[in-house]
Amino acid sequence: MVYDNLLNPQMYQRLIDLQREKKMLSAEFNLDGSPKSGDAAIIAKELRAFNEVVGVDNKFVPDWDRFRKDEAKVIEKYGANSPEYLLWKERNTRTRWTEEFYERIANLDRPNQSDTYNDLVEKRRQILSIYRNPVTGLVDDTISDRERALLRRLDQDIADAYVGAPP
Repeated sequence: MVYDNLLNPQMYQRLIDLQREKKMLSAEFNLDGSPKSGDAAIIAKELRAFNEVVGVDNKFVPDWDRFRKDEAKVIEKYGANSPEYLLWKERNTRTRWTEEFYERIANLDRPNQSDTYNDLVEKRRQILSIYRNPVTGLVDDTISDRERALLRRLDQDIADAYVGAPP
């Protein structure tokens, strides 16, 4: 993990921007929703394959000992209610769903979906992942109006392609 505890706002934003660029390189689609072509498509495919191999059997396991030590250092240096501590805490904590939650979702009784539906959902996931904050997991507000419009169109296309959707 990048030790980004107390980067100044400009350096922290630069880190977020670089992480976003990395995600964009591995995305199968351009930000306008069109499929990548040429070298960009080759790079994206190779990066996705690499990430799959590297990510196999990886599970997030918090290092609580290191977290508490880092937290104690920040509190000792800045104080428990200081803006620096609150910033550190915001950047270094997140709420995550449990494995049990994901298992329950996976076991829901759902109709099988068409390839079109699955492709649209994957396109939307890849576009949103570019803007997902790696710490909070939330989509940040830097999405342009054009990209928001694309996501709304994708949402409508996904709804139209959903098997079992009410008429």
